[in-house]
Amino acid sequence: MEKINTVDGGIANHYARDGGSQAKDALRADSGMVTAETALAQLPFWLAVILALAPVAFLIDSFAVNHAAREVAREVAIHGSVQEIPGGIDHLLGDNMHAEVGRDGQYALIRVRHEGRSAYDFLGIEVQAEHRVVVEPGSP
Repeated sequence: MEKINTVDGGIANHYARDGGSQAKDALRADSGMVTAETALAQLPFWLAVILALAPVAFLIDSFAVNHAAREVAREVAIHGSVQEIPGGIDHLLGDNMHAEVGRDGQYALIRVRHEGRSAYDFLGIEVQAEHRVVVEPGSP
């Protein structure tokens, strides 16, 4: 039995040196095996990428909700109530965002919720932000 030198490329190069159709068969078998290994590794790889990027998407959503809550809180602090804000607050909120404004004397508590979508909806996660502001004196 002849010893095959694997330093120079392994069995495919051994057959290539000998000539004939065995070289093509060996190369085809090697590339097929690499394809199978790659196919088996694709699912875990993409799952790892998605799991790594999910917190980034969650942070982006939380920043957007926090910004919307601050904008609504600023308008409520200036105007005193949602009804007094010209044009309402819908233009301050993003898609799938809902605002609740509670008033306790001179204080207003603004809660903005962003209902989950895709994976967040499946997991039952809602992004939420709250801001408490002092309403300007003289506002209704």
